[in-house]
Amino acid sequence: MSSNMRTIAPLGRFDPVHPVTPYAHYPFRDEQSIVSPYDYPQSSARRWARSAKKTAENISSLLQELRAARLAALGLVRASSSAWEDRIAVSSNMSAISGSAVRGAARQRCDIMVSRLASSQINKGYTLLKTGRSVVGEGVHRFIISTAGAEAELFVTIKAGDQNGRLIGKLANAINGAELGVTALILEDRNEQTLQLELKSDLSGSAAAFSMVDSGDGKSIAATGIGRIGQVAEDALYQIDNGDWLTSGTNSAVIGNGKVTLFFHETTPNPVTLIVKTNAGSVANQLRSVVVKVNRLTAVIESMSDHLNPLLKNGLLQVMNSAAAQRTGMKQQPSGEWKVDRTSLEKAFEDEADRTKLDLTGPDGWAMSLARMLERFEQMPAQAMINPAAVEAGHFTLYKSSMRSYWQMPVSGWIMNSRW
Repeated sequence: MSSNMRTIAPLGRFDPVHPVTPYAHYPFRDEQSIVSPYDYPQSSARRWARSAKKTAENISSLLQELRAARLAALGLVRASSSAWEDRIAVSSNMSAISGSAVRGAARQRCDIMVSRLASSQINKGYTLLKTGRSVVGEGVHRFIISTAGAEAELFVTIKAGDQNGRLIGKLANAINGAELGVTALILEDRNEQTLQLELKSDLSGSAAAFSMVDSGDGKSIAATGIGRIGQVAEDALYQIDNGDWLTSGTNSAVIGNGKVTLFFHETTPNPVTLIVKTNAGSVANQLRSVVVKVNRLTAVIESMSDHLNPLLKNGLLQVMNSAAAQRTGMKQQPSGEWKVDRTSLEKAFEDEADRTKLDLTGPDGWAMSLARMLERFEQMPAQAMINPAAVEAGHFTLYKSSMRSYWQMPVSGWIMNSRW
């Protein structure tokens, strides 16, 4: 046999009874049926409910921004994604020699001399009157073009009454149609009414040389003079760091294990210095992207400063105000946002590139310190993120990491007591 005894005891004559709300209910749901029939004012509870709900939503946003900022910081460190692997080649005389470097190329400095540029072969025929009678007689005229990789016998057919204009046009069409790496151009002087046939190898260098001769009874090459060489196909001749003279079939050369390309524009009476270095612009852009994530995180922290454990804000400020951050151009604006001063960053590159890299991406550098700090807060129990001094915190911390809400026992008002 069981006994049932219920009592209602006043805690204070003018103290209100705190209502039960969806965001803060007493752990035993059956007790709600005992209290809910009484229609008590709920304005204060609703205010608490809205505040508590906002805190939970802000914690969710905070976790998202923590992760985004941490991954951005790690991206600056990892070789596969770090802009520190981007390279740029800078020449002391860009009009004579320029260069490019692919990602991951070794940083280096070299002195380059160019004594000869690579050239294509150019043949120029005689200047002929356009409307004059063809310098080649009637009939089929065969000729042979020879290149390093091919040889072909071509022909043109000249008819009675053909003029030089028709002759030159037929020769150009036959040569271009053969696709042997030689291009025929017709140079016309409209004032003088003259034409000249020009042949040019498509590529430069000695390997692109070609020859033309008449075949059999053909006379088109000799009559037009197109077999005459006006410019010889030659290789570029260059030297690096006073080493042996080297040749290239093009006006370019590859060095640095295939990761750096030199481009020759002019011969150089004096050595030209080429420096392959980290692309400060790429690093600045990636650093800015990390700082943008930090600014978004800072905004979330500020929006919930009344509810958030101040350790996070203090930890973030400590990393952002570190000597390494200041030395590499990170500055806080009056608005509270952080920005990267590119001038300061580039100066750090010029003065001490290795130290700058260590300051930002070393094991104890700025990026790793930021990533470790953010990861530590990501892994904190949820209740540890909430400021213990916040009034709403108690409703979330009694059940610890579960974040289940809890309706605290009022210290004033009416209390329902049941005993079975």
